[in-house]
Amino acid sequence: MTKQKLIETIRKINDQSILDDIQRLIQLELDDEIFVTGPAQKSAIEQARTEVKNGQTVSANKADKEIDEWLNE
Repeated sequence: MTKQKLIETIRKINDQSILDDIQRLIQLELDDEIFVTGPAQKSAIEQARTEVKNGQTVSANKADKEIDEWLNE
């Protein structure tokens, strides 16, 4: 899709939440700031890495199924 076609498509969108999402994506692309993690985030990342190393993972399909079941409760 060309830039002009994308601009024309965006002009047709009236849903503010979609426009907000587009804006966030553009900001992510343009933002050259380095994301710095805090202690809690570093701890969560380390815990996740340990879980993966220990095989404590769930497939994407199983996770999707569990989420669907949870949402339908």
